[in-house]
Amino acid sequence: MVKMLTMDKILSKKIKVNWLGGVFWLLPNLLDLFSASKRKASVRPYQSLLELVQENFLNRYDLVHFSFNGDHDFFHFNDLQAIRSFNFTIEEEQLGAMQPDEVLLFEPVDRVTVELDQKGLSLIHSGKAFCASANYFKHWLKRVPQQDKVTLVWRKSGFELKQ
Repeated sequence: MVKMLTMDKILSKKIKVNWLGGVFWLLPNLLDLFSASKRKASVRPYQSLLELVQENFLNRYDLVHFSFNGDHDFFHFNDLQAIRSFNFTIEEEQLGAMQPDEVLLFEPVDRVTVELDQKGLSLIHSGKAFCASANYFKHWLKRVPQQDKVTLVWRKSGFELKQ
């Protein structure tokens, strides 16, 4: 499923990707299947997430919601963060030692913190991952100018401001 959203000059896109047979398959949305463009309706394998992102021009989007068919070792999530040049990874060993009320924190840009709690980590584990640009996170500072620092949490619908 592919859906484009715009929010205050922030481009966002939702895509569904299957990891099958050691390759990534980008699934077209229903409308693209009936498109006159063969490129939009085609389904083909990609050897890496970087190849998929580059060939589909996904770097031009500030936020891409990925829906994988599972990401139990956080391999895909970690690759997405590396593609956006964020030095943040999730390791299974970290999660095993976490208490239910503990969170993982990372700061993609100054004054913006992403808090991954059990609910957010569970979403990523099930394949609902994000690939956001530094511009996207800076945009949150503009949306909430009265706050010196912004904390975001990852949810199924996207990032939410932590109250």
